[in-house]
Formats: sequence, C-alpha cells, structure tokens
Amino acid sequence: DNTEIPKIDWEQVVDEIVNKIVKSQAVETLTTIRQKIYELQSHCIPPSLVLK
Repeated sequence: DNTEIPKIDWEQVVDEIVNKIVKSQAVETLTTIRQKIYELQSHCIPPSLVLK
C-alpha cells in the first residue's frame, strides 16, 4: 500500500523553511525564516519540535 499521508499545515511550513535555508543563506532569508518560526510558535508549535 503506497498511500501517502498528507502533511499537516505546520509540517508544510517547516518544509518551506528547510527549502529556503538550502536555497539561500542571505540575511533576508533569515528574517523570513524567523517570521515563520514565530508564526509556528504563536500556533503553539514548540521550537524544539520545529528544529528537530
């Protein structure tokens, strides 16, 4: 059975963060990533889980 389980919203955001880090290590990218991490925290996703 090759059925993929869809990722939940916060996992998709983490994937976006990872892709941005890999694509560009510029200051602007860091600012965007920081904002996304703050958004995850505001939705009760702990930073330790995000950084895992």
